[in-house]
Formats: sequence, structure tokens, C-alpha cells
Amino acid sequence: MQLRFYTLLIIVFSFGCSNGKGFETDQSLLRFTLTNSPQNSQYIINNIVYHPAPSQFKNIMVEFDVYQVNYTDEKNSGSSEIKYFTLNNGEIYRLGKGPDCIIFSKEIRWNQKGELISNFKSWYKKNSIENKLSIEKPEGAFNISRSQKESIANSLPEKIKKVICK
Repeated sequence: MQLRFYTLLIIVFSFGCSNGKGFETDQSLLRFTLTNSPQNSQYIINNIVYHPAPSQFKNIMVEFDVYQVNYTDEKNSGSSEIKYFTLNNGEIYRLGKGPDCIIFSKEIRWNQKGELISNFKSWYKKNSIENKLSIEKPEGAFNISRSQKESIANSLPEKIKKVICK
């Protein structure tokens, strides 16, 4: 009887201490980040199509998951836009096509204090999800340095590095 009480107490304590801000899937993290960053665009996310690895991105074989985000124009229902993304350890990369390679562009945002945010999973765990992120660099915020860009490229896994445009 006492064992069941302690087990129940541990379950209740664990549930009560969880912050509820984690994302179960990369797709839910991607959707939330894209919608949590106000843009000057009238496009809204219609749906996200998940292409698990291995798959193809614009006729290039890739060994990582690809997310196709389909946008529709709020004002003109006939207008749409498609963007492609992949995620790596809480970081989001937009994908583009180069000649026989893929162009990766790291998604970054700034918080209300002007701090650069690049690992969204970590940021959401530590902060309220009600805090909006901005795609526009606030006045006084620092630019990304060349060494930061090189560090980003070097931190990517080999499965991504092998298809990056050089």
C-alpha cells in the first residue's frame, strides 16, 4: 500500500513539475516557431507535409527529414507559397536548391530583449511560449559574425554536410 502511495506521489510530482512547453515532434516545433514569429506577410500556414528520411528534395537524395510548409494567401485564396525546412537538435533550417546541392539557411529570431535565438527547442523550454519572437533584427542587436556562421556549418551532422553547396 505504501509503495503505491509513493509511486502515485512521484507521478503527481513529475506531472506537476513538467512545464508543458516541450514539443512532441519536430513538426509541432516548426509550426509553432513559424506562427510565433509575426511577419509582414498575409500568408498563413495551410499545412505541413512531412517527408521522412530517406527521401528526395528537388531530385537530390537526402538522409534527413524534410518538411514542406504550404502557405495560402489570406486575401487571395488562389495564391500560395511553398517553403522547405529541416530540423537539427532544435534548430530550424530553410532549404533551397543549388546546382546538384542544397542551400541551407538557418532560421533565426530575436526575442524582445534583442537577443539572437537560434535553438528554438531550448528557448521555448526556458521561456514562456507567449513571448513572441521577431524575424526583424531589433535596433542595437548584434549581427551574426563570420565565426558564428562557420560554427553553425561545422555543427551540422554529416548527413546534412554532404549535400550542402560549397
